[in-house]
Amino acid sequence: SGTVLMLITNEGAKIIKKSSLDGKTLTAKLDGSCTLMVKDNSKTFSDVPDNYWGKDAIAFVTARELFNGISDDQFAPAAPMTRAMLVTVLHRLEDTPAAKADAAFPDVDAAAWYADAVAWASGNGIVTGTGSGFEPETETGTHHTGEQGDRNPFGKSEIAYSFLLLLIAHIPSLQTSRITDHRNTGQRNTHPGQQDETFAAKQIRSRKQSR
Repeated sequence: SGTVLMLITNEGAKIIKKSSLDGKTLTAKLDGSCTLMVKDNSKTFSDVPDNYWGKDAIAFVTARELFNGISDDQFAPAAPMTRAMLVTVLHRLEDTPAAKADAAFPDVDAAAWYADAVAWASGNGIVTGTGSGFEPETETGTHHTGEQGDRNPFGKSEIAYSFLLLLIAHIPSLQTSRITDHRNTGQRNTHPGQQDETFAAKQIRSRKQSR
């Protein structure tokens, strides 16, 4: 899950976030001729053990740098996902495009770490305010837990799992190309253009509730 596809340009290399791995084949949406490189961009977190149900999802989203840990060694998988965090992930998924204007919410400071993401998302109709502002620190969504029907916010692991499923489900419907993994030979792939090929999703360990 930590293997990513890199697009090589004159400005350097960047991760193709909308890509997925099936055995030794990476699948991604490409546009025109390009040079590619496969990289292991795996992250390791001490609070995400090997038997944790969301380990694959966390590996997938952190390797693509959609999610960050709270430190180099900690991911905080059970921490709630806020509106600011979620809109930032969406912004990164689209390669952080520039916003047309500043975010027009009284509770979003122009210097805030999430300000550009909120401005982009609101400017494109992806998110709206709550009536009193954007409420960036409000937790996203709730779900029933326990016998009493308590409602708890979705954690980072659950949102990460949703993004993994979203990308695996949607990449097959895009114009895609299959790129052979040449990590053992050190080769790069020069891709001549788009092709439309069938994608076989990597089998991901089924989610198991850890409550």
